[in-house]
Amino acid sequence: MKSKKISSLMFSVVMFAAIFIAAPFASAAQVELMFAKSSFSTPNVVTLTGLVEVENLGYVKEITFHYTFDNGPNWENAPASYKAQTHGNKEAWEFSFVNYHYNMSGTVTFAIKYRVNGQDYWDNNHGKNYEMKLSEAYHPLNYIIGNAGVKVVPYGSAYSPHVIGNVFSGYIIVKDIGSPKTLEVYYTTNNWSLSSVVSATKNSGPYSNGLEVWHFSAALPPGWAKLQYKVSLGVNNIIYTDDNFGAYYVIYP
Repeated sequence: MKSKKISSLMFSVVMFAAIFIAAPFASAAQVELMFAKSSFSTPNVVTLTGLVEVENLGYVKEITFHYTFDNGPNWENAPASYKAQTHGNKEAWEFSFVNYHYNMSGTVTFAIKYRVNGQDYWDNNHGKNYEMKLSEAYHPLNYIIGNAGVKVVPYGSAYSPHVIGNVFSGYIIVKDIGSPKTLEVYYTTNNWSLSSVVSATKNSGPYSNGLEVWHFSAALPPGWAKLQYKVSLGVNNIIYTDDNFGAYYVIYP
């Protein structure tokens, strides 16, 4: 049975503080951060988005993003919503929200809570919490990659793959989890009847958050009407793929 997509705000800040301190470490089989990023749409207004993967342990579930700015004492809560099936018995849940913040050069500290069947599971980065910079827009330090390994940033970013004329190019965010790495972009302009692949090369990094930026560029045939693509990272004999949960990423002229 497909899990019910339910999201809600959780407890008060006071109750959260007590629960958060006592929360057990989460298992990757239960809940794990896939990807998170921050950006500023206007001065002092921060947008936080990301993906969380959970094991489907019950019909009714709540996944909540708990965060605080600049390591302050006041924790806030934002609900996640169902995104897609991933693999096996796992699901992706998505959080995306805007918050007013006074300091564009600060940090956001956060953890993920998964409540199902009366039980709380946490991904709090093994007790250390996650920390993400709130600095210049689209800087690599504004990203975190968890178990995704590699991530396309598809919209509204200097790193977003795009097409100018007939040249398809862009940047891909990669987690530095080993060496050597191979990063390939698979793409098609005829709905995968035929496809092409282009290798990306490292552009910068690794940064202090363990991420690298890779770049690619490829020529498209004249008259193309729809571009679909996915990315694949090979490292440590493991393949990490971002294909937008099977829907692929799409660009139109």
